[in-house]
Amino acid sequence: MRADPTQLYRAVFNLVRNAVEALAPPDGDGKPQPRPGASVAIHAAQTTDRVSIDVIDNGPGLPQAAIDSLFEPFKGSLKPGGSGLGVAIALEIARAHGGGLALVKSDGDGATFRLTLPHALDQ
Repeated sequence: MRADPTQLYRAVFNLVRNAVEALAPPDGDGKPQPRPGASVAIHAAQTTDRVSIDVIDNGPGLPQAAIDSLFEPFKGSLKPGGSGLGVAIALEIARAHGGGLALVKSDGDGATFRLTLPHALDQ
């Protein structure tokens, strides 16, 4: 795969940070309180033409209001102090590499984001 490693790191970091924040909502004092059994996993797979990176959490899933504007800068976050830029930036990085980003699952058992990038053979 040909990708800017700094940008790819930034995209995955943004997705992981969002997952971690969903698993540790703030208490009344604003301090993160991790849920028991909370986990984030990253899975990567490759086909002949694509590489996919899934960021999977076992949190509460995203509320419909967040899903409706998920990929729009400054609109995707419903949490206080959130900018709504993490997913939008990850999407732009994926697109700049000829790929994409999708929310492939969001329910009471968690959320899964899939970052896809073209697989480039050495030429």
